[in-house]
Amino acid sequence: MISLQDQRIHDAVTAYGTKLGCALHYLHTGRIIPATGEIISRWFSNLDAIEGKIPESAFHLAREIPELHRGNRQLHDQFSYGFAITDDARLGFYLTTFRQSFAIAIGVSTESGGLFEEIDEVQHPLHGQ
Repeated sequence: MISLQDQRIHDAVTAYGTKLGCALHYLHTGRIIPATGEIISRWFSNLDAIEGKIPESAFHLAREIPELHRGNRQLHDQFSYGFAITDDARLGFYLTTFRQSFAIAIGVSTESGGLFEEIDEVQHPLHGQ
């Protein structure tokens, strides 16, 4: 076992979640998140999952789950995600899982203006690269 309390690990996973949110939002909407857009990400370890610390609402929200393939092989045992996007594509939610190791929940807003004002760690595209 290793400790995941180190701030460097948290910062690295948060930066990765920001980039992954940008990529998935573009993949599913065809829209680039502007520099003024907002992205939040929160990651959960496999221990968090075992202890039920991943909000159940995240699983209900991210209902659309694409099948991922490389050649003839399905990749769901390595990486999978579910998502939900508003009709106008201004908001998106993505719940990603990496094997049974960890998960990252990502919220995306193409606009600034306080959608995530209650959250301390709002990221912006192109920041924290």
